[in-house]
Amino acid sequence: ADQNAATLFQQGVDALQIADTDKNSTSLPVFGRAPEPQPGFPVSAAMKTTLRAFLEKNQSALDLFARAAQCSGSRYPVDLAQVTDRDLRHIPKVKQATQFGALEALSEADSRDGTNSARGVLLSLAAARSLEAEPLLFSQLNRFANVVIAADALEQMLNRVAVPADSVNQLQSAFNRAADAEAAGTALSRAFVGERVTTLGILDQPTEKLREMRARVAGGGAPAAAAGNLKEERQFLEDSWNQVLAARNEPLPGRLRAD
Repeated sequence: ADQNAATLFQQGVDALQIADTDKNSTSLPVFGRAPEPQPGFPVSAAMKTTLRAFLEKNQSALDLFARAAQCSGSRYPVDLAQVTDRDLRHIPKVKQATQFGALEALSEADSRDGTNSARGVLLSLAAARSLEAEPLLFSQLNRFANVVIAADALEQMLNRVAVPADSVNQLQSAFNRAADAEAAGTALSRAFVGERVTTLGILDQPTEKLREMRARVAGGGAPAAAAGNLKEERQFLEDSWNQVLAARNEPLPGRLRAD
């Protein structure tokens, strides 16, 4: 429990203070309405002030995020046994933590603090990584999007401030780890296995249960499930998933072509 990054990331997001004035601010990027400055371009005086005030107001959340980034594992409280009614409210929270790290990276880089700016980038990448073990395709697609946010934060930083050698080494190690993980493909393969189990499990439901599920998805307008075809459809689905998982065993770059 003391090494579960998920708990701390959720606590950090819950501690965030984002007022309506922040959401409507024309000088606050990401959480407000201001566009992010292009890498290397000056940050306006108004944005500097707003960024600093927003980060200072949320120091307690930042402290929790920093602790989360040091944890060795992550497990969000999602019930994987719930086939169609999973509670995935943690997904937008992870994005907010990722965005907060990117915002810190921008503000600290503009203030010429390479160490703290690197900390923000590392925090963003750690937040994205907290979804790595989750065997859900939706989670992995969101993780990919969060990694892009972290990479953009890295670009902002490197175009604004000189980064100390120790921080460079930490960043290199973290991004190498992310690259190696994608090359291995374990996280996405786990997600495909999870989706295979889920979808085949749906077709293993009693006919009446399937009829209820189809009606709920279609808003009551779906025809009744044809019980006679379920065995054939299940075999087709299983064969299709087996092809996907076989493709995942190919090394890069062949796996991309096989996918």
